[in-house]
Amino acid sequence: MASHNFSYISLDSSSIALQDSSEEAEKEVCSKHPGGRPPDPVWDHFFATPLKSAECEDKNLDNKIREKYQEIVIQRQKLKEKTQASGSKNQSKKQKININYYWKNENQILAGSKKEAVDHAIIKAFAMCGLPFFIIENPWFINILKSLRSSYTPPTREYLANTLLNEKVIKVNWKTKEYLKTANNLTLGLDGWTNSQGTSIYNFMIKTSDHKEFLYAFHDLSYVNHTANLLFDEIEKILIKIGPEKFIGIISDNASAISATHRQIYQKYPFIFNLCCIVHFINLISQNILKCGLSAHILKYCNKIYHFFKACHLAQVI
Repeated sequence: MASHNFSYISLDSSSIALQDSSEEAEKEVCSKHPGGRPPDPVWDHFFATPLKSAECEDKNLDNKIREKYQEIVIQRQKLKEKTQASGSKNQSKKQKININYYWKNENQILAGSKKEAVDHAIIKAFAMCGLPFFIIENPWFINILKSLRSSYTPPTREYLANTLLNEKVIKVNWKTKEYLKTANNLTLGLDGWTNSQGTSIYNFMIKTSDHKEFLYAFHDLSYVNHTANLLFDEIEKILIKIGPEKFIGIISDNASAISATHRQIYQKYPFIFNLCCIVHFINLISQNILKCGLSAHILKYCNKIYHFFKACHLAQVI
């Protein structure tokens, strides 16, 4: 039987208590499932230390950089619009409708301004159609673009989803703010819902007197209680940013928190009308009607017919 030599080290009570507490903390951390893939066995022979977070000492620096970037994008947009306005005066109507003016040589390398215009048209199409950004790197999609213009090189997924999307958002926000500066008799509409991922979403839309609508704000309020004070603060931020005197009404549903918010708005801004959404009331009335006797009976059999034609393959052939 092999003999073992043991060495004993004397420890004071404070070091023992510290060691016990550290061991308990280590057990508590290890008991929690870290999630993700299990570590590679090679880490049994190394010590894994967490990386230091790259936080800036000046917390306001990030906002300064963001504001400077937005300012550069807006200045570029102003210069672009000015150049296009002056160029359109010099172009004749015949040149505008002549397709050969744009497609003189399909193998010719696109100018920087033309490629930029195509890139922005692509990001607009992706955003408005809800297309995933990885499609831009799909070989079949690239083949379509190359067949239209062989000299055009589409942007990468990262450039499309980051740079181009951010620039488009900045330009849209800037145009919205410029338009609202001169607009009056505005109406603010808000509504909340829960999407398929369980996220509580609130959107704030502004409608002008000439029937134009702007999605001004889109907030994720999943981690807060939807109290009257919270909704009042969110509404007041928009009112102050645009100007309370520009608004004539606020439209929303008739939930309990919203009703209390309406009272707070009326106390501070009595010149703003608090209106309930008529469509919301019609929806509630329609639901109550369909729950009654004959209506519910008819709706039940209509749903059966609908599900039959939707699920049965023979019905789809008909």
